[in-house]
Amino acid sequence: MKRTNERKHRASVLLAFVVLAALLAALIPQATTAQAGNIIHVNINAATGGDGASWGTAYKYLQDALAAAADGDEIWVAKGTYYPDLDEGGNVTDNDRAASFALKAGVSIYGGFAVGDTSRNQRDWDINLTVLSGAIGGSGSSFHVVTANAISGTVTLDGFTITAGNANGPTTGGGGMRSIGTSNVELANIVFSGNQAAGTGGGLDLRSGNAVMNRVTFENNISVNSGGGMFLGSSTGSVLTDVAFIGNEMTLDLPFFVGTGGGGLGVRDSNPTLTNVSFIGNTGANGGGGGLFMDRSNGTITNALFLGNLAAKEVTPNPPFIQGGGGLYLYRGSSPALTNATFAGNYAIDGGAIALSAANIVASTARFSNTIMADNGCQGCADGSVSTSIFDFTAGQTGGTQIVFANSLVQGCGGSTSWDAACGFDVGGNIDTVPSFRQRPVGTAPNVSADLRLNVGSPAIDVGLNSAATYPTDNVGKPRIFNSTVDMGA
Repeated sequence: MKRTNERKHRASVLLAFVVLAALLAALIPQATTAQAGNIIHVNINAATGGDGASWGTAYKYLQDALAAAADGDEIWVAKGTYYPDLDEGGNVTDNDRAASFALKAGVSIYGGFAVGDTSRNQRDWDINLTVLSGAIGGSGSSFHVVTANAISGTVTLDGFTITAGNANGPTTGGGGMRSIGTSNVELANIVFSGNQAAGTGGGLDLRSGNAVMNRVTFENNISVNSGGGMFLGSSTGSVLTDVAFIGNEMTLDLPFFVGTGGGGLGVRDSNPTLTNVSFIGNTGANGGGGGLFMDRSNGTITNALFLGNLAAKEVTPNPPFIQGGGGLYLYRGSSPALTNATFAGNYAIDGGAIALSAANIVASTARFSNTIMADNGCQGCADGSVSTSIFDFTAGQTGGTQIVFANSLVQGCGGSTSWDAACGFDVGGNIDTVPSFRQRPVGTAPNVSADLRLNVGSPAIDVGLNSAATYPTDNVGKPRIFNSTVDMGA
């Protein structure tokens, strides 16, 4: 994710706006604009006693800026590391694990500034690393580094790394951030790294609200229950774009536990829109979906990469409903629509790429279009067999497999000319062959490397279904349709 291109784009948009504003001012000289909120400055290297009005008088601690902020204000935070238990105002206590950065309705918080910056467009959150850390010392890490609970309105956090939270206290979800019952959470240019949870969502636990997330990375977070990187529950309209889940883990180690999973992302009772998402090297222990677990959930998934995810740590015993779907597990009727996805190098006890199961035989009707499932593996499976791609725990039962494939390359399923019914329903255009990646997956999940771009002459080029490819670009930003027909894969 290149910040440089984004800044150039923002700069060009700003220039166009300035020209338009000048023209309007000439035409309507009496026009007035609404008064914006205040800008509050924070710099960990500032002296104490500041009022936040400028960089020269910046608050030293972010907590003091939050205490002073009102609806409509922006908080600009300079590079450095900030801890939730430190302030001047006496609103938090040193080494208090319950202390967190509590977001406020209508207040936007931006990191990545250098001292002296006068515009948000000047930020560089890679160079000016701005860290919200739960490593407070004393008795341990913060339970939740950031919180956004029961807020009616929108909260915004942009340009930070959130790390070292450990939700093992009174509430056990969301070591990095916990958001329960907040209407709209806007996150952009955020990295959740090295957080833990004794419950759900090692990096982020978000329930009963909606999130709009752009350019967010979840890396090396751990949860005991669903969602090593993130858990999303009871959310009807969350939108995740350019989001990556890398090296996260769900560690639940019970011999049998139904309805939990997702080393990278766990989703329950929700209908998210996921676009340009990557699940790479995540691990689910005794649960389904090394990369993504969906329970009673639908939504859309577009331009998705599932590479080297693992859903198999305890190989014996192998009870039903668990340890399936190295990349994706669909549970209790979850029926997302996946378009232009690639599953490669994933591994599970059952269903290297995906697995399905149901309670009371609520069958999944998920639809896969322009998707590639190749070079995945499962315990005791022959290379290229059905189970390397798909395993359905409801097969043979009334109301069993009802997933649908269109214009997809699915190894082991025979293609449309000799489709294996164990793979679901074929509606045409499916093939079963080698996709000809530039580099096939090398290594063992979750430690896999690959280059999954297609070689010239690949059988997956120019054979997709155009009507399914509604997003204009692929997962690296190139035009989705080149020549006249869309390719298969992410």
